[in-house]
Amino acid sequence: MAGALADAGFTVHLGGLFARPDEVAAQARRLGVDALGVSSLAGAHLELFDALAVALCAAGIAGLPLVAGGVIPDADRSALARLGVAAVFGPGTPMERIVAELCALIGAFRSGLAAEDAGAPAGGLG
Repeated sequence: MAGALADAGFTVHLGGLFARPDEVAAQARRLGVDALGVSSLAGAHLELFDALAVALCAAGIAGLPLVAGGVIPDADRSALARLGVAAVFGPGTPMERIVAELCALIGAFRSGLAAEDAGAPAGGLG
C-alpha cells in the first residue's frame, strides 16, 4: 500500500510495526502529516482506533484524517466512524478509490486548517 501511494504522489512515512498509539500520535505530530493510515489485521481494530483517537487528541491533532485498512468487518465500520475513522479500505479496494478519497479527506483537512489560521470557523473533519 505504501509503495502504491508513493507512486500516486503521496509522501509516505512508515511507523513501527508494534508502535503504541501514543508513539504513533507523537510521530504524526512531529512529521506534520496530513492524514494517518493504520492497517489492522489482528482483530483488535476497535480497541486500537479508540486508543489512537485518544492519543491524537492528547497530541493536539484530533482533527487529523484517520483511515483504516485491513480485514475489518462491515459490522464494525459504524463504530470506527464514531471513533473518528474517516474511511475504511479493505482488501481489494481499487487504488483509484483510495487515492481519490485520501485527496478529498486531505483537502478538507487543509481547508479547515486554513480557515482556522484565518480566524474563520473551521469546516473540515472533526
